[in-house]
Amino acid sequence: MENPIKNIALVTLFSFGLLPTAALADTGDIVFNRTSGGVATTNFGTKKAETYDVATLLTGSDLKGMTIKSLTIPFKSKNNITDLKVWLSKELKLEKVNGKKINVPDILSQDVTIDADTITVTFAEPYTITSDSIYLGYSFKAAKNEGTARTPVILSTTVTDGGFFVHSSSTYRSWMDYSAKGSAAISALLGGALADAIEVSTTKLDLIAQTGQNVDVNVEFENHGYNGVKSVDYEYTIDDTKAAQHLDLDTPVEPVYKAPGTIALSIPVPNAKGGHKVSVKLTAVNGKANPTKAEMDGSLYAFTKMPKHRAVVEEYTGTWCGFCPRGLVGLEVMNKLYPDDFIGISYHNGDAMEIMSSASFPSDVSGFPAAFLDRKVETDAYYGNSNSGFGIDQIWKLMCDQFTPVVADATATLSKDKAKVSVNANLTFVKELETKGYNVEFVLVSDSLHGTGSSWTQSNYYANGAYGGAETFPEEEFEPFYNGASKVEGIYFPDVIIATSRLGGNNAALKDSYVEDEEAKLSYTFDLSAAVNTSGESLVQSTKNLRAVVLVCAADGTIVNAAKAAVKAEGDVTGISTVNTSATDTPSEVYNIAGQRLPNMQRGLNLVKMSNNKTVKVFLRK
Repeated sequence: MENPIKNIALVTLFSFGLLPTAALADTGDIVFNRTSGGVATTNFGTKKAETYDVATLLTGSDLKGMTIKSLTIPFKSKNNITDLKVWLSKELKLEKVNGKKINVPDILSQDVTIDADTITVTFAEPYTITSDSIYLGYSFKAAKNEGTARTPVILSTTVTDGGFFVHSSSTYRSWMDYSAKGSAAISALLGGALADAIEVSTTKLDLIAQTGQNVDVNVEFENHGYNGVKSVDYEYTIDDTKAAQHLDLDTPVEPVYKAPGTIALSIPVPNAKGGHKVSVKLTAVNGKANPTKAEMDGSLYAFTKMPKHRAVVEEYTGTWCGFCPRGLVGLEVMNKLYPDDFIGISYHNGDAMEIMSSASFPSDVSGFPAAFLDRKVETDAYYGNSNSGFGIDQIWKLMCDQFTPVVADATATLSKDKAKVSVNANLTFVKELETKGYNVEFVLVSDSLHGTGSSWTQSNYYANGAYGGAETFPEEEFEPFYNGASKVEGIYFPDVIIATSRLGGNNAALKDSYVEDEEAKLSYTFDLSAAVNTSGESLVQSTKNLRAVVLVCAADGTIVNAAKAAVKAEGDVTGISTVNTSATDTPSEVYNIAGQRLPNMQRGLNLVKMSNNKTVKVFLRK
């Protein structure tokens, strides 16, 4: 059927994924780009007046025999852009002409009149692709060292292998692979595409799971069909057992060539522990046989007990640090989102909660605020690895997904005289492991530490809506800071470390090796009279707020796994036993009599806001 898309305006919309799927299905064409689906863009340039050559590498096992009908190139502005050419090449080559290196495409090059900010060039005769890869490119001259000519190249923020290559007349004098910066925003209209097809991005499986359970196999794939992807069928084989499943995607993958997608396939794990052969094949797309190769094989190791990895966030802060409130908020939000599994430890410096100098920190901290995950990855206790917004949960979950060979559990008991806390660590090694140099650190933390005076007053650079206020920091835990003054009093600090076995060199050593399913039981006792700050002042304000943390540490000091336990003792009040609640009348927020929000109830009078917006008074005895 003849392609009904005839004009540049429609082709430009088409290149950014805005036309309906039906248009693609009617023509058999498919668009390739890395800017569709709302992907963000950025700009690149040398800030000089010079000639640029820009390319992206298009690859695919089914490319051979397909055609390239047009290329679309976007600019921030056509102003100051001259001598534009679009081209195709099997390789990136430079030749010297009059002493200068000039790009020489080996397939075709076409001069283009620049009459719009986005240019679409339709080839008079579509080029038939003869290999599994081809470079799509364009060249132009940025005429002036001002305005849009300073950074004229538009990139997608999508990072892919072969996404962006650049050469320029004076700065990048050889072809440079800058794919780590993003992907060139070049769109191509391809003809002869398959209707329903996907390819997997990886072909090897290395799975671990618990016997008798199901394991999710996260499959990353690329769309190759002009209908996109709405459903897949797959077959899996474990040893000699074979089965098939159908899966409808919650969010269909758009009809763009190489548009990425991820599906989680659920596969039952054998009851027998040990290694098993496993393979997965994606057999159908949208109910039609998948014509491309989409197979994975490898191994699955089944454990009788699957460790839960609880990644530890260690935050470094101080009340004198004006940017440190975001770390405090990060810990509070994480505790609210993941109350059972999140483990945060807050190390204070230069204030009333300091128990060690920065030289004794377990990680190398060069400035405040700072944070580390499992003493391996430096991050930010609020942002995580994102440039803005709350993001610590994302990198924390990625760390938690990393396999750990140790099951870790803990209990903590307060002595009857409330003078000591005994902590027990119960470990199980689910696989044979060399543990020479491994040790267990015991940590005592306290929630809701508070006090008066300058050392307890938090400096606050977010005062009066600075840095965006509620729009930038929408979490309610941030409100006391963006609506507060430059000094905020009455803060109840969470997750503060008040004692550790490491300071006294008393971490418990492990054996040099453990066999599969072997257990280890270790213990440590904290003398609460020794839980003091560097000025000798006690940091035990309420035994109700104490929590023990067990850290299993490798020989290099990194954390292998961790567990936490509330400190319990006979007679301790652990809930709101004096309040009658129902399914529609449950505690949601706690405040002190001054109206300040608390992370949990304190000794004395508490104002408890219920889920039905009623407020009740609760008096809590120690």
